[in-house]
Amino acid sequence: MEDTVLEGAAMEAPPAAAEAALEESDAPALIPEKDAEESEKADYEAIARADLADLKEQFPALGALASLTELPDPLRYAELRELGLSPREAYLATGGIPRKRSDNRAHLFSSVPRTSARGRDLPSTEQMAEARRLFSDLNDTEIYRLYKKVSN
Repeated sequence: MEDTVLEGAAMEAPPAAAEAALEESDAPALIPEKDAEESEKADYEAIARADLADLKEQFPALGALASLTELPDPLRYAELRELGLSPREAYLATGGIPRKRSDNRAHLFSSVPRTSARGRDLPSTEQMAEARRLFSDLNDTEIYRLYKKVSN
């Protein structure tokens, strides 16, 4: 059994020859982990810049945006982009563009004039005469205030 192990070891190429064979092969060189992280980060930054430029072009209201992190829900936006949505679709899906609500009744008006708010809170002529008799030391303005305080 020892003979087979030794024969297998003799058949292996020396380490220097193995390294030379790897260098000559068409296999892609392995990227160290640090370089891979930096290239991914750079790719995401480039994508973010392109998305921001695209959004600013499509939605002029976003002109003041300096980064995608200033969007209403940037994490959801990133998730939707990862799923394959376009920048426009992802922005609209995260609640972009606040919609202005228009008053669909602005053209309508009443044919009956509005009553003044003061008219409802005033005492009748008889009540004012009675209040003047009871509170002879108060003027009309003070009587109105007292009436409003008591009636509400």
